[in-house]
Amino acid sequence: MTPAEFSKRHPYLFHMAHPSALASIERHGLLSTQALARLLDLPPDEQSRLCTSHRPETHALSHPLHGTIHIRDQKPINEICLARCLEEGLTPADWYRTLNERSFLWADRSRLDGLRNAQTYRHASHLILTLDAASFVANYYDTITVSTFNTGYARRKARQRGPASFIPLRDFPSGPQQKKIVEVTVPGGIPDLRNYLCASEISTEALKCHRPPISNT
Repeated sequence: MTPAEFSKRHPYLFHMAHPSALASIERHGLLSTQALARLLDLPPDEQSRLCTSHRPETHALSHPLHGTIHIRDQKPINEICLARCLEEGLTPADWYRTLNERSFLWADRSRLDGLRNAQTYRHASHLILTLDAASFVANYYDTITVSTFNTGYARRKARQRGPASFIPLRDFPSGPQQKKIVEVTVPGGIPDLRNYLCASEISTEALKCHRPPISNT
């Protein structure tokens, strides 16, 4: 799929972050958990533990120079369900490492709204970021990978997953029969995210109309 084809289908990309994250994102970009651990100078064993184990709650990590950075929870993952849906001999630790080495964007606003309105998150405040897809994809085309399902969800009837779940955008087929792109990911992160930012807002209330909760499809 070319950048033009992608941005025609998905003119905007979306991300939901901790409400205090905007200053850090404007300064450092949208970094993966792995990149944040390095930025905060965490000891190697703590970095490894953070990136290879489940986070049932948001982690608040402090640094004398960078302040407090919140690393979001992984509540949509049930570890038993995750172990059952992994392919090619992967372990849960392998999958957590795979997730934590990437930054994630939603390809459609409806997906972000579904996450925001899930029971776990609907009464909390969130920072909602909207990115211009055309300029972002043009600059990150060679490193973007995409997925056709929510790779951070693993509960009942979770999709099978493995290394092939993340497809380079340049290799993703185009045309009327193509699968729908759900996630857009960048290994390491997006240090210049502010260059593509169209809007940022703090969401403090659940959506008035019900939307499906977090989905694995």
